[in-house]
Amino acid sequence: MIVERESGAVVGSLSLLWPPSESTVEFGYGVVPSRRGRGHAPEAVRALTAHALTSPEATVAYAEVELGNEASVRVLEKAGLHRWGSDGTTARYRTDAPEPAPTPSLK
Repeated sequence: MIVERESGAVVGSLSLLWPPSESTVEFGYGVVPSRRGRGHAPEAVRALTAHALTSPEATVAYAEVELGNEASVRVLEKAGLHRWGSDGTTARYRTDAPEPAPTPSLK
């Protein structure tokens, strides 16, 4: 669920298609029309993908979007995902797990 901080109201939902397939996990989201454009979706997408990518099983999180759905494209871009591919009608946006921090060497 996506819960609005100010009101405590449920304003949307998220889905994570688990388990990952070949280290890749798909997600989806939606926000009720009356609460769109307030930043809820990008914030929720960032939180969901960050959570998903803490698993060693998942190194990529992605969502597919119809190219005509400009608002959803903006959500994914605002959330920090980048375009991964397209078939002409839909595009796939992804984010990758952060590189592990280097282990300090002992001298």
